[in-house]
Amino acid sequence: MNRITWAVVLTIGVIGWVGQTQGAIERYKNETDYLNRLAELGYGTIHEGFESGAWDAVRSPSILDINALPSITSQTITFESAGRDIWPYSFSTRVYGVTTNYNWANSGTWGLYEDHQGDPIPTTIRIIAPEPIYGIGCYVDTNPDLQDVGFLFEGATTAEAPGYVLPGYGAMYPGDNSGAGHQFIGLIVPDGFTEVIVTGVLQVNEENVLEGGAIYGADDFTFAVTSGIPEPGAAMMLGIALATVSRRRK
Repeated sequence: MNRITWAVVLTIGVIGWVGQTQGAIERYKNETDYLNRLAELGYGTIHEGFESGAWDAVRSPSILDINALPSITSQTITFESAGRDIWPYSFSTRVYGVTTNYNWANSGTWGLYEDHQGDPIPTTIRIIAPEPIYGIGCYVDTNPDLQDVGFLFEGATTAEAPGYVLPGYGAMYPGDNSGAGHQFIGLIVPDGFTEVIVTGVLQVNEENVLEGGAIYGADDFTFAVTSGIPEPGAAMMLGIALATVSRRRK
């Protein structure tokens, strides 16, 4: 194997290694800080404000005119009602769905919420992406105020503090930004993920019963996605390897 081939192999190996060695999960309570960090890390972004035609089928201008569907996909991201999965009220056969309403808007006209057709359960919305996303940030508004909303990664068996594992459910990461009106919560996950549930903070009590949750609406989601640019560490090592190839050709 010649020197050029070895350099290429080294480059591929380094890129793979960097991709597997990720940093810690980062939490944000300020949108500007979150967006600046995404830019620093070289991520692209997808913003969802629920104003596009993709959401026209789930406009609910009043409690007397509610239009909801089990899920809606916009800009490749699916927003899905997860209330029945997390809170399986056996006595009810009502179909839950996602919808939009004026009351929950942070900007523009519409904000997202989950319709339970009167069932007394917390808002529980699952987000699904076809490719890994590396950050999620949004504005949430709870009713009543001062409720904490965060992110649940279903099936996860480990969590980084201050996150914690809910046996049988996954890893819960509190937003820790409760307040009156819309509050920003954000998470950067270097390993990436394709599913997450936005929910009021959950706990499992001594009887192994799930507790917590919150009624909330949300708006102005910003997702971090790959922009086609190698991660900073990979880019640096790629440059070194290619420079080595260039020198040895001379």
